[in-house]
Amino acid sequence: MRAATYESATPIQGRMADLLMDELSRSLSGRRIRRIVELGCGTGRLTRLLLQRFPAAQIVAVDLAPAMIARARADCPGAEFVGADAETFVHQVQPGVDLIVSNATVQWFEKPAATLTAYRALLARNGCLAVTTFGDRTFRELRQAMVAAYGRDRPQAADRHLLPLATASFWQRIFPDAAVSEKLLSDHHADVRAFLRSLQQAGVTYSGMRRQFLPVPVLRRIMECYPGAESVAGNSAGITATYHVIRFLIEGPV
Repeated sequence: MRAATYESATPIQGRMADLLMDELSRSLSGRRIRRIVELGCGTGRLTRLLLQRFPAAQIVAVDLAPAMIARARADCPGAEFVGADAETFVHQVQPGVDLIVSNATVQWFEKPAATLTAYRALLARNGCLAVTTFGDRTFRELRQAMVAAYGRDRPQAADRHLLPLATASFWQRIFPDAAVSEKLLSDHHADVRAFLRSLQQAGVTYSGMRRQFLPVPVLRRIMECYPGAESVAGNSAGITATYHVIRFLIEGPV
């Protein structure tokens, strides 16, 4: 992860954090929040909002990347930061947490359903697990361009480069009592190269975690086939990248 450029390169994640906090302010109105655990805090973008909204709460924020933790710790002196894998950190958390929250992180989990189920069991009475993550329609334009670049007779080739993302119905099946909502957000870039560069500055790649890198000829074709790319030279507004945001809130342990 590139901590220095992460926040400027990820405006969508910032919007997601704001939307999540708006929802929490409504849902948790009148509740006393004493203990908060944040999964995948990154540079502390959501942590800062949590400190503002719940100044009396004890906040423990977890992230795997040391540089992210260092940046967050410098910006958020009121929280405790732990460098750890959020999926294994669950075994270190004492029950009775009032709020467990995660923004744009669980799509990277190896076992997201099992992990969040385990965290839910740690909630206090009237506690809440609140998550935003990316859904299956994220980067739909990029996938369309990849399919075109490889040839329509090889649509599965694009799947080698894109991180598989869960649908909203997947999360609803895992947590039938959850309040699940979806929203499409758009990010705009001067051209495809600028879009891909922004992903690199965010510390991720368009080919996803442990996916195969794109051959250079295919990458060139993607830049040609990306929706709207052909009009960039004609002084268009550039290209659009769609983010499919799924948000779900789950009440205390069953």
